[in-house]
Amino acid sequence: MVRRARRELGRLRTGPLGTGPLGTGPLGAGRLGAGRLGAGRLGAGRFGAFALLAALTVLAPAAPARAATSPLANPRTNIAPSPNFFSAGHCTATTSRHGSCANPCVGSRLVFPRVNDTNQTCTAFLARALARASVLDGAAPLTLPSNWAQLTVAEQLFVLADLERVDRGLPPYLGLTASLDAAAQRAARRGTDPSGTGTYHAATWGGAWASGYSPLVADYLWIYDDGWGGSTGATTNLACHAPGAPGCWRHRDALLGDEPARDGGVGAYCTDCEMGAAYAPRGAHTAGASYVDLVARPAGRPTPVVFSWRTELAYFTSGGPALAPASHGAGGIHP
Repeated sequence: MVRRARRELGRLRTGPLGTGPLGTGPLGAGRLGAGRLGAGRLGAGRFGAFALLAALTVLAPAAPARAATSPLANPRTNIAPSPNFFSAGHCTATTSRHGSCANPCVGSRLVFPRVNDTNQTCTAFLARALARASVLDGAAPLTLPSNWAQLTVAEQLFVLADLERVDRGLPPYLGLTASLDAAAQRAARRGTDPSGTGTYHAATWGGAWASGYSPLVADYLWIYDDGWGGSTGATTNLACHAPGAPGCWRHRDALLGDEPARDGGVGAYCTDCEMGAAYAPRGAHTAGASYVDLVARPAGRPTPVVFSWRTELAYFTSGGPALAPASHGAGGIHP
């Protein structure tokens, strides 16, 4: 008899963006849905999408979204991932405790990983979903650098943030700084959006938090799944509590900045912004890994970086992302 597939990953979600500090209140713990993977064999069952607010809930994937009207505009609806990393897909049992699934991120014990850091087949699976979503969103297809597997998780988060920007013709963030990394690390350990820039002297700043099993998943949530999902349980952005709520797409706005009145100088056209990024295997209130992006515009000159976009460009093939358009904006989320 096939046993119920176990789920040991925390619910996939992103934190709220409040006024003032980003991140308000603790985030409840919980596990993925308890739906079974079919009877007898693990055939047509599915793991279910990640529940946001209600534990033990199995959700159907959202309908595919229409493309945004421009590379900078927020999508009209969330873009459903394809391939669908929310689901295990078709699974076949090899023993009562082991098997294999169409989603290569699901391990042989039929469990989503807490964090994927060695399974390159899983990485390629997630990268396909990101590339498709970026094209539907009107941007260039996202392509990972050749040194992806050698980057730290923080470096991967930074590279993804800059890829999302330069693929839309936006200037990249300059690099990671030690002080912003430290502030981001504190937020990752708490499992919340960052609440400040620490010792970094910022004119404006913004940030984003997510829980999942890969930096690629976190990036997808922030950029392509940050809006209303049709119901509270199907919405991964905790601040997007209704259609058109102010918190919808705020993580995306903090990283891309299409709305200057809301995002100011840390978004679309900032040419001197720097980043901190961090990862914790488990946040204080999450069962899954915790990821944070923290973006700041310096109050004065940019500070030295510990990892730079300019250096990383060597690991992209010809025709890869550009270095930096010249324009910039003003203002900010957090003066």
